[in-house]
Amino acid sequence: MKPQPESDEFGRPTGRESAAHPERTHQPSLTPEPPEIEGYEVLETVGRGSTGTVYRAVQQAVTREVAVKVLHPELSAKPRVVGRLQREARTLARLAHPNVVGAIDMGRAGDRWWFAMEFVAGESLADRLRSEGRLAEREALRLFTPLADALGHLWEQGVVHRDIKPANILLDTGHGALGSRGVRARLADLGLAFADDDPGLTGQGGVLGTPHYISPEQARDSGAVDVRTDLWAFGATLFHALCGRPPFRGDSLAEVLSSVLHARVPDPQELAPDLSNGISLVLRKCLVRDPEHRYQTPLELLEDLELLRERRAPRVRRGELDPLERHGAFQRRPWLAGLATGTTLSAVLAAVLLQPWAGPSEPKIDDVQPLERIEPLDDLMKSTRADRSLLRRALADLERMRLELPEELGLRYYGARTELDSLLRTGIDALARERSRNVEQALAASDFLAARSILGSQEQDLQAATGFTLDELSEESSARLGRSLEELTERVEQAMEPSIQAAGEALRARFDAVTEPRVRSRFEDGQWRTALGELEFDPASAFAEAGLDPLGLPPDAVELAAESVSTRIRRLEQSLRDAWHGEQRVWLGELDDAQGRIADQLGFGSDLSEAGAALVVFFDELIGESVRGRDELPIAGQEILEARLERGVSELNQAWAEGFSNGIRAAVDLRLELLAPAWLRARRYTRAGELLREFERELEARIASARSVVELPGSDELLGRVRLTRFEVERLEALRQTAGIGIRESDGQALDLEVQFTPGDLSRRSGVRVTGELASGQNPLGDGFRLEAVVGERDSFLILFESLDRRDLQRFFDWGHAALAETSGEPWLDRALLCHWDGDVLAARAELIGVETWPREGLLGELVRDLNARLRRPTVEELPDAELARLLLDRLGEGPQAMEVKDRSGAAATLELLLERFAVVPAVGLARPGLQARLEAAR
Repeated sequence: MKPQPESDEFGRPTGRESAAHPERTHQPSLTPEPPEIEGYEVLETVGRGSTGTVYRAVQQAVTREVAVKVLHPELSAKPRVVGRLQREARTLARLAHPNVVGAIDMGRAGDRWWFAMEFVAGESLADRLRSEGRLAEREALRLFTPLADALGHLWEQGVVHRDIKPANILLDTGHGALGSRGVRARLADLGLAFADDDPGLTGQGGVLGTPHYISPEQARDSGAVDVRTDLWAFGATLFHALCGRPPFRGDSLAEVLSSVLHARVPDPQELAPDLSNGISLVLRKCLVRDPEHRYQTPLELLEDLELLRERRAPRVRRGELDPLERHGAFQRRPWLAGLATGTTLSAVLAAVLLQPWAGPSEPKIDDVQPLERIEPLDDLMKSTRADRSLLRRALADLERMRLELPEELGLRYYGARTELDSLLRTGIDALARERSRNVEQALAASDFLAARSILGSQEQDLQAATGFTLDELSEESSARLGRSLEELTERVEQAMEPSIQAAGEALRARFDAVTEPRVRSRFEDGQWRTALGELEFDPASAFAEAGLDPLGLPPDAVELAAESVSTRIRRLEQSLRDAWHGEQRVWLGELDDAQGRIADQLGFGSDLSEAGAALVVFFDELIGESVRGRDELPIAGQEILEARLERGVSELNQAWAEGFSNGIRAAVDLRLELLAPAWLRARRYTRAGELLREFERELEARIASARSVVELPGSDELLGRVRLTRFEVERLEALRQTAGIGIRESDGQALDLEVQFTPGDLSRRSGVRVTGELASGQNPLGDGFRLEAVVGERDSFLILFESLDRRDLQRFFDWGHAALAETSGEPWLDRALLCHWDGDVLAARAELIGVETWPREGLLGELVRDLNARLRRPTVEELPDAELARLLLDRLGEGPQAMEVKDRSGAAATLELLLERFAVVPAVGLARPGLQARLEAAR
């Protein structure tokens, strides 16, 4: 026999080995060397699975062929895997049944655990079904009846198998051919089994077993199983063997488990029409979802299988069975299918039960001569003539009397038998006539429910009239009753047709005139969920709401009457859902666009909560144009949209963090590289200081707030840059104050200064040097001071601090510094800063070169190093005013990309600088009205 891999019902290799049946495992490409096991001669490798390798071996002490399962080397050190192997061995060891694969020995060879069991020569039931197709009913009963007995043995030992399936049933052929008496079915692979006294090693919460055969309770909780779980799996396996497929199928594990939990059981007789009603009832009894209505013990199942083998009816109550999934002719009238099935089964059983009473040598009643009275027989006949419901018991009693009658009185038996048969026939005919009469009366009154009820009570009526059940009647009687039932059924169906048609037309008219216009109106009014909810259709409720009388029709006829309306509803619902899905796709696209727009606006001036709130507001406004709020969205659509909204808010949070971090750098660069330098070039040191101090406070507050939400790497470095520049500006502010002291100290002195003939023009500092007497005034730094000079004739010149020649400013600074003799400082650094911001890089370098030792620590050391680095590369301080103004205008931007969106305070500072400092630049002058409006809005 060629080894084949074991696979699940999806065709995938399971990777699980069965040492008792090596053909079920697959041959690996690389197999570890077998260990030396004392007392056993390992012959060959026959299979390999996920946990171990199976070898064919000989037990040397008794020269017996065995199968030895050896754990893989890497698994022998795992207590859980070893424990599972030991548990399987212990479970098998406590069992002793010819239809269960037996355990032989267990031990350890070196560092590897092994387990020896019986070697089974033959294929599995799964292989048999794949190669030859489904089993005949008699063959299946012969193989499965002993397996039910084996299952009873496991139950008596407190063992639950938990993995019964075709692959775990081995067909031990011995010396016989498949299908002969030499084949014996044996239960194998107890790797998932547990015993009452063994708490198990599988853990909790997983689904253990094979999905096509697993019980509903095992699918929900692998720990909540008992013998009834095995009875379900037994029934599913027997179903597969008889019908050629498992009862529950699917393209994935989830679909199979969903079918096991919720789908109806397929009708076995639709899949295999040659199956008897009895075996179909047993299969359905095994596959009842409620364990309380399933077989309770293997012994109950075994008794019914034995009855079937004896061609007798099983003890199964149809009322306790789950409904079937039907696809045949009886789908529209399921109540009729049950009656027809009962009729067929009755004919078969009656042929078996009544066969001994129908011998060919029975004499005719006319040939029976009057004989002496036999009191028991006469009493029996008298009571039966008076009450025909005693016919069944009378026939059974008559058969017992036959053995007690003397041979010469045998004719009395045949006469009584003939009379009882006649009474039975006339009783059946009378029952058929009465049923026909009652049905006609019900139809005359248009009481179709009553007519159906009469047709459905045949079993009870027959038993009341004769004592017989449908299953016990002869084939002739069953056929006669069946024909009568079919004729009456057709009569009832024909009588109901006009009422069904009238009810359907009335319901359609109501739907066309009222329901559909109302639903469409609500949908157009934005009440989408309400509109779709009105399309949840129940035929009986629809008739009641419409004030219509379905004319006494039974439920299935009501559904038939409403079928055309159901079609209209499905069509309308699909139309509305298509419209909704189209709108949903548009909304999702607009949400993406809105999120992108909001993300583009995130920056230093953005607020985290405002970004997410903006998207939520946009979403509500978007759907508000079509729907009356989120509660009117279809449920599935609402979940999709709100999940997208939630994801969008989350992504905006992340984008905000990135935009905020980038915005900080842009804001810092704007102020330190453009705004502050522009003010410092104009010697507006105080304005630059105010700008930086205000920005530093804003920056510290925003960074502290952002850090409560996200990490901001590099933010401390940016703060350090701002503080260093503020420190530099504060030194320049101090230089200004010191120069102011020098100006006041020079009051009344004769000085030569460079004066501007247009002192209001701050764009240049070139003029004519004039000698005169200095008048400092009260506020020389703010209001300027005057130089009284005589050029041809006496004249007075106004000199502003911002327009002072650098050499003159430096002279005033030195005088002021000398006046503050008690104040220590670094005048060389202040002069270097003055030269740098006045654009004289060489003079600034000269000031630094003349210093013997630079400070190394604190902000002072950082400032010296930073200034020294700036003096060695081109900077914005060297740009002409027009070019610097153009750079600021470009940075401001327009429309959605305007600076006001991401850095409102930076935009306001830039606009103020342009309007005040660069007003004379043509590009700024032309744009002045628009810039002024933007400044007012930014403030």
